[in-house]
Amino acid sequence: MLAPYVKAPERIHSTFSDDYRRESVLALAKTEVSVFGLGLAYYTDLTNHCIETVRISERVLILASDTGTVDFIKSINPNVENIYRFYREDVPRNKIYDEICEHIIGVIDESISVSILIYGHPTIYVNPIVQFLERCPRDKATVSVYPGCSAEDWLFAALEIDPSFHGWISYEATNFVLFDRLADSSTYLVLWQIGALGILTYKYKDIDIQENLRTLRECLEKTYSPTAQCVAFEASPYVAIDHRKDFFNLKDLEQQTFTKRSTLLIMPEKKPPKRSDVNQLMIQ
Repeated sequence: MLAPYVKAPERIHSTFSDDYRRESVLALAKTEVSVFGLGLAYYTDLTNHCIETVRISERVLILASDTGTVDFIKSINPNVENIYRFYREDVPRNKIYDEICEHIIGVIDESISVSILIYGHPTIYVNPIVQFLERCPRDKATVSVYPGCSAEDWLFAALEIDPSFHGWISYEATNFVLFDRLADSSTYLVLWQIGALGILTYKYKDIDIQENLRTLRECLEKTYSPTAQCVAFEASPYVAIDHRKDFFNLKDLEQQTFTKRSTLLIMPEKKPPKRSDVNQLMIQ
């Protein structure tokens, strides 16, 4: 709902133009911003709440690479702009993220209500949205963020994994290598964006990362055995097509093919060690 404002009497109402009344609302009320995750299965992951909010929004910004989802959103509200256009070949990702963030703030400054739709989950590996949430002037805008299904959500569901006993650790793949992150062979290890391992600029097409995969394997073999079971996972955006679930041993990592949609999972090799004083810690 938009912030309430006093309706002018009819004799005054007819005096002012629609643009003048709209500018008056902008000056008095905060912009309402709703950020939604689109999920990964094209538009089938959308909630009714998202659809109804999009329907009544003055502006809709969407970050999606597939035309099917964009066309579906346009059928609900024609005032749609796909900000995926900011992604250009060989442009540093940080530059693209900054441009998207600046654009979103500019749209909010001139709008009464804005819906922002983002692939996957809106705050997981979506740098421009995280930047926007940090920089958005809260004295001028009210922001609500709603989750969507991420690659990790689809991974656990498609592989029928309950990670509650072993636990799990998630890293962005390049971050895992660059910062020498910790791994634990008694937990599940999820490495996001494996298809962009070591790539800091945007690439429209998938590229060869075999040498980077070798470096990653060497890092992982500090913790895991060469026969540790791994899964190359890609959530299918189509209901009728199964997800990609390629099982292999860690020693064969360089022989695998990964795309921008790929996530890497390393399975636990052992049970977590149990503390010797556990009985004294448990509440009877």
